[in-house]
Amino acid sequence: MNRQNASGVFIQKDISDFAAISTESTIKFLKEFEKERIIGLKKKDIEIKDWKKSAGIVKK
Repeated sequence: MNRQNASGVFIQKDISDFAAISTESTIKFLKEFEKERIIGLKKKDIEIKDWKKSAGIVKK
């Protein structure tokens, strides 16, 4: 189930399920992206703050 709203907020579990990795690994990656200010984390919500940088990650 995709739980994205208009502001670009996702649920961590959705991302780990989509990427087929553990929730723990997902959290590790997300914290790295937060340090780089690509995303914002708030409890279990993830907000994409820099769409351009996030697109660059996908292309790698």
